[in-house]
Amino acid sequence: MHGEVGDYLIGRLNELKLKYEMVKEIRGKGLVIAIEFGEPKSFKLRIGWNLVHKASKGLFGQMIVVPLFTDHRILSQVPGHNMDVVKDSSPLTITKKEADYFVEASRSSGGRMS
Repeated sequence: MHGEVGDYLIGRLNELKLKYEMVKEIRGKGLVIAIEFGEPKSFKLRIGWNLVHKASKGLFGQMIVVPLFTDHRILSQVPGHNMDVVKDSSPLTITKKEADYFVEASRSSGGRMS
């Protein structure tokens, strides 16, 4: 069951790569899933990316994690110091409906980047 929902969630999160050029990779196994971000190609977004990283190398991930929690009550984390990766902390009881909620919340939080 966990593998099925995890595969479903990874597939849905991969849709974000089509919309947000900062989404570099979606990876995971089962319900251990991470979204890695990378420097965008477009000039306008790259300027913002560079400003955020000059202010604090660890700030970008927090700009995703904090709105996910405060706006959507989704617990996620940056898995290491100065990483542009957000790790999903889904419970083992997650359903496809809740996975869809996470994707839409991620899309909403990611909208701050565009």
